[in-house]
Amino acid sequence: MLREVLRLLGVDLDRRLAEIRTQVEEFTDRTTQRVTEQLKQTSLMVGFALVGTFAAVATFIIVLVALYRWVDMYKGHLRRSLRWAW
Repeated sequence: MLREVLRLLGVDLDRRLAEIRTQVEEFTDRTTQRVTEQLKQTSLMVGFALVGTFAAVATFIIVLVALYRWVDMYKGHLRRSLRWAW
């Protein structure tokens, strides 16, 4: 009954519902694509951050080893130097 009244008034309810369904499907597709792309970018950024952190820690360890060897080469063994300082 309602459909017939709306059709007489010039409103095609079935067509309008189909348009709304299409719009909702397009919206969900766009939203899914955006979320997927954002997840890819975020995971790539986290991966780069982890690799950068690992590289920084490795560099720090290398610097500490180099400093120890430099001190050992020019000042002698570190424990012997500290024993005479006391």
